[in-house]
Amino acid sequence: MAFLNEYISGEDFERYNLASLNTARPRSGGAAPSPATAWTIDRDANSWLRQFCANAKLKASTGATTEVSVWDFYWRGALTQVKLQALEAGGDAGQHGWSRSRLVEIEMPAEMVALQWQIKRDLRAALNAYKDGGVLSKSSSFSCELE
Repeated sequence: MAFLNEYISGEDFERYNLASLNTARPRSGGAAPSPATAWTIDRDANSWLRQFCANAKLKASTGATTEVSVWDFYWRGALTQVKLQALEAGGDAGQHGWSRSRLVEIEMPAEMVALQWQIKRDLRAALNAYKDGGVLSKSSSFSCELE
């Protein structure tokens, strides 16, 4: 099966303890979360992606700040957090859409580091399925490039 966009059921909301994740404010760099009611899920792979925060501020070692989107990426039973910086995007409603983003960070347990290439591959697949807005997407197809 592949990733699909859908609204989160009450049962899934409880199963994955999303209420707890929604209150995890420090994870987004201090920005207020925008708790998602929808996600992009691959039930066969036990993986899902949902946007946690749209405009978190990330401070670089140089002192500069960058806006990033923060995502919960539950990958094969383990929760990771992904931070993406949008670089470019395009496409009109009903047509092919595209985006180019910089993968700023993936926070994951140490035992998952050896699986990074698989996690990134599946993240790209989830972002392609998410398109430009998950269940609200107006794109007929989508391609996402991650740097």
